[in-house]
Amino acid sequence: PAEKVISHILPGNEEKTEQQRALTPVEIRSEELKEQRSKYTILLAEDNPVNKKVVMRVLADSGFTVDAVSNGIEAINALSEPGKYHLILMDVQMPVMDGLTATGMIRNLENAYSRIPVIALTAHALSGDREKCISAGMDDYITKPIRNDELIGAIDRHLRIDYSNLLSSDPAPVPVAEEEKNGTVIFDRTHFGAISLDNPEFQKDLMQTFIQDCGRRVDNLHQAIEDHNQAVIISESHTIKGSAFSIGAMQIGELAKEIEEQAKENNSSGKLTVLGERLRTGFHHLSKEVRDLLD
Repeated sequence: PAEKVISHILPGNEEKTEQQRALTPVEIRSEELKEQRSKYTILLAEDNPVNKKVVMRVLADSGFTVDAVSNGIEAINALSEPGKYHLILMDVQMPVMDGLTATGMIRNLENAYSRIPVIALTAHALSGDREKCISAGMDDYITKPIRNDELIGAIDRHLRIDYSNLLSSDPAPVPVAEEEKNGTVIFDRTHFGAISLDNPEFQKDLMQTFIQDCGRRVDNLHQAIEDHNQAVIISESHTIKGSAFSIGAMQIGELAKEIEEQAKENNSSGKLTVLGERLRTGFHHLSKEVRDLLD
């Protein structure tokens, strides 16, 4: 949708209009485009370890060099080397310093980095978020969970990756996706296959990271609900939500989302306790569901 792409474009990028169709997944990872992308280094600012691992792998597989940091201050500090980075992927909600504040400070730098393209990565999809990103000086806006080809396509636009040779030919046929099943699935293997590039080694590594990190956060969340610690409830449920949706753990993602929303509205602790128990049970079921990926 048009809402996902911010109209605030860096000077000169507005002429990049010849790309009249989206590339297929096979085309977007062609060796020709990988060679073009090999000239560019991306800085990723993302605190969620699962999302960070996914994005770094997708970028590397597409031909980019990528470095990662965990908050806005680290992102600004990483810009100490002139000319190293060509684009920043900036998570909006991070600890220590959020992405909006960091982008505003980058725009005030007295060097060439003040004009570096910044693409927002956010779990939010509210109308006001677009204006916040524009005001902070961001150039593009992508919502999570990240779709690989959408992410690479956005980066390619800002770095002027040349698609002309590929666009001159007819696209390869793309299979029509099956309709979504009713109800919330425990684990969407089709989505997981897409974001993990169907690489068994990476799938095992990614799932191990998720199980370890999410398991710890589920325990922290359970304790925070017992302690009525609203800030920790919101923080942990937000991170669990992002990680779960990223890998296709839809049931856990929906439960974490509801816990976050209930905590923000300061609703009764009784309801949060019930949701917290459902989340722990859901995580236990997921751990069984994905056992084959961990062996």
